[in-house]
Amino acid sequence: MPPHDTRFYNFGPFRLDWHKRLLLSEGRQEHLPPRVAAVLHDLLVNRARVVTRQELLDRCWPGTTVEEGNVDVTITRIRKLLGGKDQEYIETVYGLGYTFVGEVTESNDQPDPVKQSVKCVILTAVFAMISAAVFKAVPGAFGLALTQASASAGMGAFQGATAGVIWAGTIILGLTWYDVRRGIRRAPSDSSRGAEGREQGGRMSGFWDAFKSSLRPPFSLVVGALCGFVSSLVIILVVTSVFEVRSIEFIGWIRPGRERFSLKFLQDLFINTRFAWPYLITGASLGVGMAMTRNGLLASARWSEFLERQGRIVGGKHALAVSRDIMPIVARYALPLLVIQVLGGVLAFFVPEAGPGANVFRAGTMGLAAGLSCDCATQVFGAFFGIVGMGLGVVIDRWGLHLEGAG
Repeated sequence: MPPHDTRFYNFGPFRLDWHKRLLLSEGRQEHLPPRVAAVLHDLLVNRARVVTRQELLDRCWPGTTVEEGNVDVTITRIRKLLGGKDQEYIETVYGLGYTFVGEVTESNDQPDPVKQSVKCVILTAVFAMISAAVFKAVPGAFGLALTQASASAGMGAFQGATAGVIWAGTIILGLTWYDVRRGIRRAPSDSSRGAEGREQGGRMSGFWDAFKSSLRPPFSLVVGALCGFVSSLVIILVVTSVFEVRSIEFIGWIRPGRERFSLKFLQDLFINTRFAWPYLITGASLGVGMAMTRNGLLASARWSEFLERQGRIVGGKHALAVSRDIMPIVARYALPLLVIQVLGGVLAFFVPEAGPGANVFRAGTMGLAAGLSCDCATQVFGAFFGIVGMGLGVVIDRWGLHLEGAG
């Protein structure tokens, strides 16, 4: 059914939390099944008129073939929840349908959007950290990276985890901050229109619609690029602070005899060897790709429909199951992430020129190509699962989380 901005509906002693499908009454709460919540919500939204059975079927059972008797059974369940015959809130208009009677007030006193965003950012960082660490351990074992002086799976995993947190976490933090500042409501304007467009226009029409939605709002791409660029500066600072100066020479970033963070040291990074620029370029392209994938996902009817089918997450196993369900949805909108990062990696390949003290294999043409390929692949892998984590954060924010053993 079409999205509706109102979250809470108050009538009599009851309060319907539409986002979480909770019916609250005198300290008690009832988690409503999806169809029951949808029918009650539809009657509340359209309380000024009679709602026909066919309208309820079309809006609450979209895309399915069911009998009108399902509406009657659902109405009976709702009446029992609301007190049965002792308190009549739903009136039957014989030959027409149903109407909601009684005074209803609406409110939208949702939690602080900043606190909501924190959940998404934290889960993005955690998912990106774990996935990038696991992925980077393999090329790290062979020393295939821009910042490894020797082969080490542990070092590769550590670098992947650090980069995943900094890149993905910063980019999603910037994009959510932009949404909060702009007051953008990340939802399709009409989810039924998205489904209709897919049926009428076919795959090409659906692909084109998804691509256009990934570009909106346009300034989000700028925010993503800036966040990727800034987070790359942080990563460069971490590398040049943690590594020994000799190791930095060995991987080609600086020329021999440089003192850490001296003017000549910085000139090497950004002007002479230019080995800082591959990270700056691929970080910015990663930000653009993540912004496009995130925009396409959150604006899609598919995501909106998935979110409406969810409920409160109970325990870690349930959270993992929801994450697995989110993965194929994200994958449908991840093509821009892959394409933009390939373009960024190709551009970055032609920028650096290793210093004279560099190891030929590590910083030469083949080593640079292999290192960039593995690093860009790690960025895409971590970003993809970071967005999955962000999606899990959206579900938790909307429906809630209950951990086993928690009071």
